[in-house]
Amino acid sequence: MKLSNLFLVLFAAFALGFSACSSDDSSSSTTVAATPIDGTWSKGCQVEGSGGTDQYGMGNYYNATLVFADAVVTNKWMAYEDVNCSTPKFTTTATGAYSATDTVANISFTTVSVVVSHGDYETGFNTDQVCGHTDWALGDAKDVTTCADYAESLMDATDITYEISADGTTMTLNSGTANAEDWTKQ
Repeated sequence: MKLSNLFLVLFAAFALGFSACSSDDSSSSTTVAATPIDGTWSKGCQVEGSGGTDQYGMGNYYNATLVFADAVVTNKWMAYEDVNCSTPKFTTTATGAYSATDTVANISFTTVSVVVSHGDYETGFNTDQVCGHTDWALGDAKDVTTCADYAESLMDATDITYEISADGTTMTLNSGTANAEDWTKQ
């Protein structure tokens, strides 16, 4: 499928498969111990891969946000057509569970959704029947958890090392299979 390479790069940007125990979703309140990784971390506007244009003739730029809170992790990856990351194409959001020590994290993403935010992508996703859908619409979230194009985002990985700067403003993640990535605390 035309988008498989794009999605592979997309999720390599946050190649953080972590595995954690599932929690019982009951009405009782459970306090989860804070870890150094807790909080919101982001990557500013960056070029994807070698740059250039994608299969729809648009620029390849992205930014990403990771949120770690109460044993839940959310990774939001936003694709843009311009170098300033001001003209959005689509957003992919993966959620799951995590656990962490002072330097190691384990994450397991369990759901993935995509929201198309550019007309060319709406048309392209429908024409290409991305994830079997022909009803992509601007602003509508589609659950793509079972879609083969997104399967790599759901893989579990353990022992992802991270280092947080002394001032607590930068986190470097190292999955062992991709280059280390720097994230900024929000």
